Amino acid sequence: MLLSGLPDRFPCSCQAGGFRRHLAPRQDAVWGEGEAMVPVGQHMANLRRKGGLGKDAERAAVRARQPAAVDEDWNCPWPLDWQRHYRVLADLVDADGVLPEIQPGVLFEGDDIGRWLERQKNPGTDVSTHQRRSLVGSLSCRTRPPARLGRVGNHAHRHP
Repeated sequence: MLLSGLPDRFPCSCQAGGFRRHLAPRQDAVWGEGEAMVPVGQHMANLRRKGGLGKDAERAAVRARQPAAVDEDWNCPWPLDWQRHYRVLADLVDADGVLPEIQPGVLFEGDDIGRWLERQKNPGTDVSTHQRRSLVGSLSCRTRPPARLGRVGNHAHRHP
């Protein structure tokens, strides 16, 4: 993968992202070993900046197709941690055909994907329509209805 005018290491950035099927690494993420270490997180952050793909609009549009081939939402308007968690779980679905049960506390590269998944099921989660469609479509993640408060004796309790 080559993008003219971008750092020579950009192809490695895309290859690293392609390995994980997303281009939403933490900003401090690195890829490779020893002297071949590439700051893939910083490269991707630079590409997302205004003008990061070049000042010429036509050239920038051509360059944007390359990362979009790896992750169509590589430059999403929502938080990158949301995109990273989502893509990791979507990759599990792609590999296994179904999302396995993942409890809070299950970590993947330092991210608690179980906790993230649990939060997405709560009705108060603030996500865009596109994100909601992704959750329901790819992950079959539906939100739970808000819990109702009821009374039993003198104690309030939640109904599931």
